[in-house]
Amino acid sequence: MFKKSFLKYRTKKANKLNSDARMSVKYGSAKKIGLIFTIDDIQKHHAIKKLIDDFKSDNKEVIAIAYLPSGKDNYEFLFDFFTNKEINFWGQLTNEKALSFLENEFDFIFNLDKKTNIYTRFLLANSNAKCRAGNFSEEDDALFEFMIKPTNSDINSLFSDLIRYIKKI
Repeated sequence: MFKKSFLKYRTKKANKLNSDARMSVKYGSAKKIGLIFTIDDIQKHHAIKKLIDDFKSDNKEVIAIAYLPSGKDNYEFLFDFFTNKEINFWGQLTNEKALSFLENEFDFIFNLDKKTNIYTRFLLANSNAKCRAGNFSEEDDALFEFMIKPTNSDINSLFSDLIRYIKKI
């Protein structure tokens, strides 16, 4: 309970302190892309692998980090991940892979969840991305420079709509 309260506070504070570095980037000139997502099911896992292949075919460097909730499988152990146990009582991240992810200066970070959670919000707020993109949510308005409402409710629609609109920038 206290850990989540501290994490919410640290997320809000980080987003305020980190808001000056944001700007719009043309997809064609973007070099480095970050992906943040929660591990849900095997279909999402396969869709993310395809998305990474699509970015790489556009000559983009892609780095992904996943939040692994309790009781979920990390399919193929393909993606670096962190758990809620790797955030201490004071809301500080202790996972080396996630801390390393946050050190990157991304042109874009895509949140690939239909709905963010406290852990993915924390990463978004602390990222050095020029542009953070994800699914539309009034609650997350301050965390994103670019949000969409997908044409359908499935995860593939979210991914394809995000990419289609980002490529038009």
